[in-house]
Amino acid sequence: MTIHPLVFSSDITVAHLLDRTGSMYGTEKQVVEAINLFLKKMQADSKGGKANFILRQFDSMGFDNLREGLMGDIRPVEVQEYKPRALTPLFDAIVDIIKIVESGGTNKNMLVIQTDGLENSSKKYQLADVKKLIEQKRKDGWIVIYLGANIDSWKQAEDIGIPNQHALNYKQGEKEIPNQANSAQPWSKFGKDSSNNPLAYALGTIALLGLGYLLLSSNDADATSVDQLEFDEVDRNASMAVTGVGDDTWQNAVSEDVAGFVEPVNSVFDLTPDLAEQHAQLPEDFDPASGSLVDDQSTNEDGHEESDRIGYDDDQYGRSENVSDNESFGDDYFNSDDSFD
Repeated sequence: MTIHPLVFSSDITVAHLLDRTGSMYGTEKQVVEAINLFLKKMQADSKGGKANFILRQFDSMGFDNLREGLMGDIRPVEVQEYKPRALTPLFDAIVDIIKIVESGGTNKNMLVIQTDGLENSSKKYQLADVKKLIEQKRKDGWIVIYLGANIDSWKQAEDIGIPNQHALNYKQGEKEIPNQANSAQPWSKFGKDSSNNPLAYALGTIALLGLGYLLLSSNDADATSVDQLEFDEVDRNASMAVTGVGDDTWQNAVSEDVAGFVEPVNSVFDLTPDLAEQHAQLPEDFDPASGSLVDDQSTNEDGHEESDRIGYDDDQYGRSENVSDNESFGDDYFNSDDSFD
């Protein structure tokens, strides 16, 4: 099946890859509130509001777009639209969304990867594949942000080619954010929207970083200019809902989260009975990037979602029927001697 690439209206693309796997269950309200704050901040800016936006959620039973279009036209996300389930094909999902963004040919690209767990079910790509791809995209001037909960985001980001200054941890779940020493309230810059939602603060901070990226003087960014943008200690502490005073630091808070976290869904056998049954019915060659068998999404006879809006042909990286034989996307780092197997 060949799927047409997304048609972009702007020369700027902001993409958010959202973990929809089982370990996110119970955080739906926090996630949706935070995404809506991110949208609000981006839409309020003249450049941000004119950017293309993709909000793509993923799990082992399907990848699909929750929102797509011009940022200024995107409506808020509703809690009932976000339904965590299943396993974590993180590597496949990262390559998938990069392909989609590439297909638009935009000059400035920002990708936010949000997850609260580790890779456990990718079928197509491995760690080395993802790292090579992200490193190339960063050389091309992309800004790639790694946002994580219950994991050491610095280490996980570094493993896939994202520098530490673009990795951020957040405190999962609602938590009243404390005042810092001497009554300073860094959280007030996002108002009541982030008063008890550390993820909202984190995504608000990412929105501001993204706007800084979009406002870089040159039309085309490069890795050197992108690396000048980074999260500061105040933002890291606020995103982990700590004061940054004494031992109440984001580093200690992250260590505690990592040590205490147990992935609630570790294998297909740990899925709830209804999801396990649906998972078992997936075709042997089921590609989650092509759609989903659940959540009332229409599928073709092969179990793949019918769509003519976005995507690519898996026969060749980034190809679609609208692309000529010598114009396949990604040829600068995908060649016959050095490709993903």
